[in-house]
Amino acid sequence: MILLGTVNFLFAYNVPKRVLDIGSQNMLRSSEEKFLEFLNKYGNEGDHEMAARELADRSITRPGHETLYLSELLDHTPVKYVSFDICPGRRTEILDINRDKLPWRHKNSFDLILNCGTSEHILNQVNVFNIIHHAAKIGAYIYIQVPTTGRIDHGYFCYHPKFFHDLAEANGYEVLELWYKRGFKTDAESGKRVPRCSSMIDTGIEIRGISDGRTEIPNHAICILLRKTQNSRFRIPIDTNRSRLNPHSNRLSLAFQRGARECKSRLAGLMKFTAGLHQG
Repeated sequence: MILLGTVNFLFAYNVPKRVLDIGSQNMLRSSEEKFLEFLNKYGNEGDHEMAARELADRSITRPGHETLYLSELLDHTPVKYVSFDICPGRRTEILDINRDKLPWRHKNSFDLILNCGTSEHILNQVNVFNIIHHAAKIGAYIYIQVPTTGRIDHGYFCYHPKFFHDLAEANGYEVLELWYKRGFKTDAESGKRVPRCSSMIDTGIEIRGISDGRTEIPNHAICILLRKTQNSRFRIPIDTNRSRLNPHSNRLSLAFQRGARECKSRLAGLMKFTAGLHQG
């Protein structure tokens, strides 16, 4: 799900020409006035008042009715929208992000990429962030909003600032914004910014024991805005904090991936040799 406040926040940085949505995002709980304000600023020519009224009505969840999608809002603007998902949808291309590679036609072609609560549901983390990396053109913005605490059994993963800082360092991304959000809020600017070395979430929420022995864990999302600054292959960050050696992660990542490619090449050669023996 993405909120209109988040879209306004991102468009204030740069109005994109092409947006890639990793997982088709719904848009919920925004007012007619807010939609009208957005359309007056970024929309095509047309009846903005009627469009805003329809968009606001569709953003209300009702049993048996399909809710509003981000693609429907962007249909009223010059922005070109594409989504990758495993389910059919508006402006959606079917792509299994666990297994599939980025289609060649989309390489280096998007100037805004959204990952709003999708990657935590994907087991193959290397593939999803590889797709994001290669879909982004130089100068593109990458916005990620994913669980960091709570959300028990919501998906496979929760994320921490270290993950994104190491990912940025390995791939030459500029970290523009990083903050926490408590639950769901209507303003992308809400939440607690955290500095690079912070190890605390200063939310004012106490984690306390419950009488039946359970523990209440507050729900938070971590939000980060990155900017791609160079055109290079995707590099896998490596956490060396608990190892005896702590080399520069970029250099170690390159060495790790070089070794992985050599192992893959040797394995392919061995399989070819073994197949030849069987045929003989």
